[in-house]
Amino acid sequence: MAYPNPLPLELSERIPQEIFNEVATFADPVSLKSLSLVSHLWEASTRHLLFYEFQINERFLYWFSKNPEGWQRILPCIQRAHIALHFGIPERDALLKEGLSAALPRMVKLRQLRFEQGGSKAILLLIALLKGSEQITGLEIRDGAFESFQVLQGTVASLPGLEDLLVKDIWWPKDGERNEGSAQAMVPAPRKIINLTIDTMDSRYPTRGRTTSQILSWLAHGNVDSIRFMSVVEVDGSGVLSKFTRVETLILGYRWSTYDLGNRLSPSVKTLSAFKALKILEIRSVISLDLSGLSDIDHTWYSDLLSTVASPLSYLTFKLAFYGEDDLERMDWMTLNSLLQNSPFYAELSGIVIGFMRPHWPERPPSQADCDRMIRRRIPGLRPGARLTVEFYASGHWSPASSFIYD
Repeated sequence: MAYPNPLPLELSERIPQEIFNEVATFADPVSLKSLSLVSHLWEASTRHLLFYEFQINERFLYWFSKNPEGWQRILPCIQRAHIALHFGIPERDALLKEGLSAALPRMVKLRQLRFEQGGSKAILLLIALLKGSEQITGLEIRDGAFESFQVLQGTVASLPGLEDLLVKDIWWPKDGERNEGSAQAMVPAPRKIINLTIDTMDSRYPTRGRTTSQILSWLAHGNVDSIRFMSVVEVDGSGVLSKFTRVETLILGYRWSTYDLGNRLSPSVKTLSAFKALKILEIRSVISLDLSGLSDIDHTWYSDLLSTVASPLSYLTFKLAFYGEDDLERMDWMTLNSLLQNSPFYAELSGIVIGFMRPHWPERPPSQADCDRMIRRRIPGLRPGARLTVEFYASGHWSPASSFIYD
């Protein structure tokens, strides 16, 4: 393999720094490392990109304790920290705490924290060191157990500058099993949260939406007017979601359903009329058009839900599942087309995305002719200027295997 010759020093020095800085922002990590070796000036310019994200683990704290001055050029560049620390052995815990206490003040640009598969002790320690700090605007907590809901409340509330919050697979004892955390608003909620994501919360412990609703009920005491983006996987049907009336982007996940009296699954969210600022709606719970008894949700739920939209939508996304093309006749295309043609809340629609999957589709993905026949011809109500995107999903895959755009 032939390798290109490096740029002569006299040439690299003639490249305006502004142009280099712009180009460097699009470089991958390997390229950034190569660029950093060209000159001291380029090294200084690429350093903040190379160390924008950094993992703080036991190995890092060990080397930092051995040579803290050796990290003085790196720590000020860190803006997003991935925390991977586990506490449990007292002597080691003391060393980790000491190292973390010394390193954290040097991360002057730190803005986002991500905890994944770490013990709650590590989370509580770091949050305690940052308590009251306005500099942290993003927090992600993934896969962790808390002693109580009140402890989680205190953890989040310790960061008053928080704007982005994501929680996934976190758990605490159910109210009544312990005395702590039964009051939803016992701890004041941060008031600056703009983006809220509550991902799957029952991978290990079945909660059926309880934990999601507790978090929403608590945040509703201080954030009903601030939150603009909301993504939730599961809701228990308590109606708490409708309190966030200023949400502009709403993503409803694939578990927001409960069993009704007929032992069929029905959606927990049955109206969107409270969302007066809604612009983007994505429904990830699949609309199953199969009547073989394997349906996740009764296929008639969506027309009533879409009819309750009470704000001008810009984008709409939903997904269908069916076996044979005859199943598509069960879709209420008449209601959908009526909304697209006549509802003032769909008059400004810029794009609609319809995903579909078929369990027994042949190995080849569907052609555009297939999409024309199955989907496009059934939406004559699409107004001029609105873009239709039809996406095909292979079984077991989250990303579309193919897509076709109709302008």
